[in-house]
Amino acid sequence: MLSPFLLPVRPSDVRMPKYSPALLSLNRTAHAKIIAHYRINPKRNHMAPKSDVNLKNESRAGEAASMLAVDIGGGTQDILLYTKGELIENCPKMIMPSPTRLVANKIAQATRGGRAVFLFGETMGGGSCTRAAKQHIAAGLPLYATEQAALTFNDDLKRVETMGVLLTDEPPGSAVPIRTGDVDTEAIASCLRSFDIETPELWAVAVQDHGYSPGRSNREARFDWYRHFIDSGGEIGRLAFSEVPEFFTRMRAVKRVLPRALLMDTGPAAILGSLVDEAVRQRTDEGVIIVNAGNYHVLCAMVLGEHIVGLLEHHTGMLDFASFKSMLTRFRDGMLTNEEVVQTGGHGCCARISEIGKGRFALVSITGPRRETFPLENAHIAAPHGDVMLTGCFGLVEGARKTGFIRG
Repeated sequence: MLSPFLLPVRPSDVRMPKYSPALLSLNRTAHAKIIAHYRINPKRNHMAPKSDVNLKNESRAGEAASMLAVDIGGGTQDILLYTKGELIENCPKMIMPSPTRLVANKIAQATRGGRAVFLFGETMGGGSCTRAAKQHIAAGLPLYATEQAALTFNDDLKRVETMGVLLTDEPPGSAVPIRTGDVDTEAIASCLRSFDIETPELWAVAVQDHGYSPGRSNREARFDWYRHFIDSGGEIGRLAFSEVPEFFTRMRAVKRVLPRALLMDTGPAAILGSLVDEAVRQRTDEGVIIVNAGNYHVLCAMVLGEHIVGLLEHHTGMLDFASFKSMLTRFRDGMLTNEEVVQTGGHGCCARISEIGKGRFALVSITGPRRETFPLENAHIAAPHGDVMLTGCFGLVEGARKTGFIRG
């Protein structure tokens, strides 16, 4: 019997690549050679050596006392160490630079030094690191990458090569090695150790995953998936994955690092987190619109009870307040089309029209670091447990509860 988490995905939705198997799993032998190379020659490794994370507090899922919730965005990675029975205000929290910004900084440093770069590790979010890679190549400097790391830039490796990236599993001796990946378990564990805090066994991680779509717009593929999800019921709890659909390659990359982790997309995590706010939760039966104004993306969701009945996603930096307000009004009225959103540079829009109207969705709730960019009149500012920056983390905790990943 199929897991309920896989219900939104039809076989036709997943078109796996015709390249070598290394596209989805880095060749183990080559990966071992890379790691061994830089551990044996530490002077050539400009990163701190990776050690195994000492995971404590071991217990079965559902019975664990603690869980790390990590919400990874384009600007920051927000971290919450949730402990059952502890006042949420007393749980350790961190707001740190996002992994893509950290990788981008390392690439930029190599560019300034006139050094070649070698990217190895897992597929991760693009954005800042993609821009830094393009600038590095434009400066006339070599940028090497394993296939797995190169998928960060595009699902089509031929397009990645056209961009100027040199695909290889062999570490060029003169290149600066930079590890890619959305989760640096050792960095987080090291931070916690500095304050005498043990790293829990269970993790829940949120990343924005556009899905695997070589030769096709990833925005189109992403919203085809969500359209099918909404049409099949839109139950929010189904967006917390213990088993990640093959379509979501970025989540699956995190899963290879943390095999037992619970995964969510950052958008649904923010939606669930907003519902922790009492003023929002009390209005779900009549329908609420939840807006998450992130550093790079703005997501709007129509939520009715425990179900998502509409989604709108755009780029924060491409919308001024007037255009966003107009788009949001037409979204609530069922008049906004997916084509209009895509043509203006957004990701897309989909809604179950039968649920729109009927006096619903009067309350608009907004959260996220860029909420002041869209000062909506009479909007409720969602601050679950008094912290707008941890909305996604609180959503991960709720997702873990709904799926039985943790209790309490």
